[in-house]
Order: sequence, then C-alpha cells, then structure tokens
Amino acid sequence: MNRSRASLRIACVLSAAGLVASGCSGESSGPGDTVTLSVSHVVSEDHGFSEAFGAWAEQVTTQTGGAVEFEHFYNSALCQLPQAVECIGNGTADISFVTHAYTPELIQQNLSSVPFLAHDLQAASDTHNQLQETSDAYRKEYDDRNVEVLFNFTNSPPVVALKEPIDDFADLSGKSLRATGSMAAAMEAIGANPVAVGPSEIYESVERGVVEGLVLPLETIVDFRLHEVAPYIYDIGEYVGIYAMSMFGMNQDTFQGLPDEVRQIMATASTDISTRIVEEWVLPWNAKTCATAMENGGEINAIGPREVGEDWARRGAEQQRQAWIDSANGKIDNPEAAFDEYVNLYAELSEGNTPPTHQICAGSAG
Repeated sequence: MNRSRASLRIACVLSAAGLVASGCSGESSGPGDTVTLSVSHVVSEDHGFSEAFGAWAEQVTTQTGGAVEFEHFYNSALCQLPQAVECIGNGTADISFVTHAYTPELIQQNLSSVPFLAHDLQAASDTHNQLQETSDAYRKEYDDRNVEVLFNFTNSPPVVALKEPIDDFADLSGKSLRATGSMAAAMEAIGANPVAVGPSEIYESVERGVVEGLVLPLETIVDFRLHEVAPYIYDIGEYVGIYAMSMFGMNQDTFQGLPDEVRQIMATASTDISTRIVEEWVLPWNAKTCATAMENGGEINAIGPREVGEDWARRGAEQQRQAWIDSANGKIDNPEAAFDEYVNLYAELSEGNTPPTHQICAGSAG
C-alpha cells in the first residue's frame, strides 16, 4: 500500500473506531480493520530492546483501538544494521532499530559514540531524547534522511571478549580485536590492534582466528552467541562508559501522514517507554545475559590494575573529545559549544553511574 493510501486508511479506521472525526471519502473500513506497520529488529525477539519496543507497540495498538498494529522482523531479517537508516528513509521498513554509530555522518547524533564521557545509562538516553525535542540542528540530521526518531536508548558499556584468558590490561597489548569507530581508537590507546569486521562476520572471524576477540556490550555478545567462541569476558565499561546509542526510528513520510491523534499517541508511548527502559528492560536483560554467558562456560571479570584503567580514561576523554570536534569542524556550527551542551545536559540529568557489568553479573551469579 502506498503512503497516502496507508495514511488515509489509518484515518478511516480511527474514524470507524470513533477516535477521530469522519472524513473518509471513497475508503471502506470496518471496526475490525487495521493498518500494519513493519518493524525491523537487528536482535532476537527476546532481547531486552525488542521487548521494550514491543511494550511501545502494544501501547500504541491499545490506544488506537486496534487501528494500528505492527509486524516484527527479528535478527536483521528485513534490514541489516549498517543500512538501517537508509532502510527507514526509503520505506523498506516503516520502523527500524538503528545504532547511530553505523551512520558516522550523523555528527551530533554520534555524541553518544564518544567513549569515556557518560556512565549513567538512563541519563545518556534522556539527554538524547531531550536534544531531539529542543535542538533544531540535532533533529535536522535525521530529518534530512526522512527519519522520525521515536525514542533513543543507550546500549550498555562495552566489554572485551577473548578466545583466551588474560591477566590484566597489559595483556591486551598487540591483540587483534574487532572494534569500530570511536572504540577502535579507544582500544588502540590501550595497545590493542582494532580490526573492522561487519556484525554478521564477527562469529566466524573469531572462530577462524582472524581476530583474537571483540569489543561489544555483553547483551549483544550473548544475543549473537559470540560468547561461544570468545568466552573470556573483561569489563572495560567501568572505564570507557557508554559508547553507543540506539533508537527506533520511523519513515518520516509515513509518520507525518498519520492523523494528529496517532502521532500524539506514539509520542506519549515514546516518553513512557524511554524513561523506563533502563530499569525495566536494559538492566534485567543484562543480568539475564550474564547468567546465559556463565551457564555456557563464559567468565565475566573486572580488569585492572585500576590505576591503568583510570589513566586510560583520563587520556581517552580528552583524545575523544578532540577527535569528535575535529570530525565536526566544517560540518556543524561551533562544535565546541555543541559538545559542551551535550556534556552539561548529561551532567544535569545524571543521578549517578549505572553499576558496571561485572557487578551486575556477580549479582546474577549469586
């Protein structure tokens, strides 16, 4: 169904349900009719992110009286993660999971990809959602790509997963690790050799010895079964902090064509889910993935010495700040001011650091 007909039919279904004034010429709809929007997920159906979106979708369906429903495609069956923004913009998917870092030309969106900056998962998510509402320059990056951001949420801090065990930071020196973007630079600063490997190729690359390990959030490692080939997991997140933000976005033509009532219902659901996502879905999913990894022979450990990690964090924070500013020069107005706006808003919203992954895992083991 083309976009104009889809929008008209939604309006007609809502009219039949008594939720909007009638204005449906030439379009037949009964109370049982629905309009179904396709949703692309890059992770599995039982992943915490999928469950959080499922709660959003259920709220929208309920509040529209069943007029708007969703068809879910999991494990990148509809769109691959690196192409997710394009997938939304061209209408391949009505809605898709997106990780900003896979579209590095999104300069301000990728403030969340700067490591050593933020350790409070909910505050980082709230910072991006607030900027999406208040900053024209921030919002324009997705507007230009025909993408409407529904809500942002942060991935967990990273861990290093290895084929063989190590004792401390020094043992990372010279190791080939799958890492991309800002995390590649961060791992290089601690002595590792970052290697760019696509998400679908990581398992085989570790299994065949192309790389000795990888850097990702624990929940992604478990969801992609990477702990099977890299079971020795070390928590660098307490030093690195958050380095990736994701979101669910919708084709903007489709979104803007919806009746005002539906757009408002979606906005209310987005606010509701985004403010609860860390406590109700991210942290419980982290604990579950800890248990899954350990049940399958994985080990999740802290890494030290602490003074080495803290020195890495101090050096990394300034290096990454400057790298982001350099990348933004000539592309946005006043990069220093944009960076400081993000940092200051995050500091205002933060209520303290989220517990590090190895502590969450220790709790799940107990």
